[in-house]
Amino acid sequence: MEDLRTQINLIHEQAHSLSLELASREVLLQECKIKLHEKEEEIIRSQGQVEIPRERSEGDETLKVLKRELADQLSHTRSIEAKNRKLEIENEELRSYNKSISLIEEERRALASKVQALDDLREKVSNLELQKAILEEERLSWTAFLQDDPDGVQLTSPAHLAKAYIQTKIEKNTLLEKFGRPDPLIAERDQEIRNLIIIQAKLEEENKGMKQVLKKDSKEKQRLERQKELALKEATFLREQLKTYSTEEEVMMAGNYDDQKSQRIEELERLLGEHKLEINALTRQLQERDIARTADPQRSEEGLDYQCNIVQFQERIDTLHKELEASKQARKIASIEIQALQKQLLASEATSRMRVLQLKDNPAAHHEVTKMETLRVLREENKALLAQLEGQSGGTKFVPISTLERSRLDVQEMEILVAEKEKRMARLKEMWSKKALEFRQAVYSLLGYEVDFQPNGRVKVTSMFHRSDLYGGVDTGIVFDGEQGTMKLCGGPNSQFAREIRNQIKFYVEERKEIPCFLAALTMEGYEKTTRAQQ
Repeated sequence: MEDLRTQINLIHEQAHSLSLELASREVLLQECKIKLHEKEEEIIRSQGQVEIPRERSEGDETLKVLKRELADQLSHTRSIEAKNRKLEIENEELRSYNKSISLIEEERRALASKVQALDDLREKVSNLELQKAILEEERLSWTAFLQDDPDGVQLTSPAHLAKAYIQTKIEKNTLLEKFGRPDPLIAERDQEIRNLIIIQAKLEEENKGMKQVLKKDSKEKQRLERQKELALKEATFLREQLKTYSTEEEVMMAGNYDDQKSQRIEELERLLGEHKLEINALTRQLQERDIARTADPQRSEEGLDYQCNIVQFQERIDTLHKELEASKQARKIASIEIQALQKQLLASEATSRMRVLQLKDNPAAHHEVTKMETLRVLREENKALLAQLEGQSGGTKFVPISTLERSRLDVQEMEILVAEKEKRMARLKEMWSKKALEFRQAVYSLLGYEVDFQPNGRVKVTSMFHRSDLYGGVDTGIVFDGEQGTMKLCGGPNSQFAREIRNQIKFYVEERKEIPCFLAALTMEGYEKTTRAQQ
């Protein structure tokens, strides 16, 4: 397709250039016709002028001059007529060629429209395939959801799902209208039940508090009884000591027995009185604590606050239970979604198992192999350089083998690149030589000149009617220098060919600066000579 477009563009450019050339030829033809008409009028006037001198009997010199001018004008007229005929033939050929070019242009437009339509169709097909894939994924997703319904409801399409949703919504609205309106009696009973529950909780809390107080009192009573027992034991022990002391005093101290005994008894009585006072104080404190518990109203308020806290905690527990139920429901939905996604994944894996056909030596694979090989060599080189830096102690420098291999690979790549470029240049030169040969042949067959391109912008032209073999092997080429704007005869200024075309050079080149007219005049003059020789 690209080659066809390139050929069509080249043909279009050639048609445009030929149309421009045809227009210039038509302009030149009109100019030649005008000049021919002028020359005919001059010939008529010259013929009349010839008759007048004859009548007037002028000299022979004037008659010779007029005859020579008449012959020149006749030859020039004939050359113009021949050139006119040739231009008409070329004009017809160019018109036919222009028609064929117009047909090719129409075919190119038709092919371009077909290519554009094909591109549009490809784009539409790709879009439709993408939409089909998206719809297929959506179908698999809702099919997985509908087939795995835990309630056993089988829905075959999203339309059925929408109908079921609308039906459920209607049922929900009906139930809300039926049971959603609050009853005042039910609200009062619920409030009484809540109040009774609060009172029951308060009583239970007070009962628990009294049990704890009773437990503490029993513990305190047990402690006091133990202290009482200890005090009695201590009194018994002291009495025993007193008896022992009395016995010792009777044995050891005969004189001071009564005084020491009395002091000892007083001391023991004092200790006993202190113990009694302490027991009375503890008993009084216990009684005061009981009185304070029964008389303190803040105790009940604290109990009420505690009951309120219990109610709040109960409400929070209920809220957490609701959240737990919601999370369980969300977990079920998430598990269903996970199963659906797993099925979609399995379906996508099943549909994506396809083989992609490609050429074994395609550019992408070749580039990938080259990249992996370069990466492997660079890694080995890096490893070798690191080993060299870590292990080399002397001043001698060595190149790792991986570096050498990478350099060789670079050289091979450069050689391949140079070979490809040389091959491309050779192909371009070959194509250029073919196109240049075709161009030279076209110019030779159309204009009658052999064109040779020389260095420094020079062009050598040789007429097919002025060959070198007609002039004794002398070169009849004309070299035009575009940079300097000069023209040079290859055979020299004194050759036979130079002498023959001296008048045309003076008339067309030096005076009028018209190189195309000069070359056309040479062609016409050479053609006239050739036809005369054949006749």
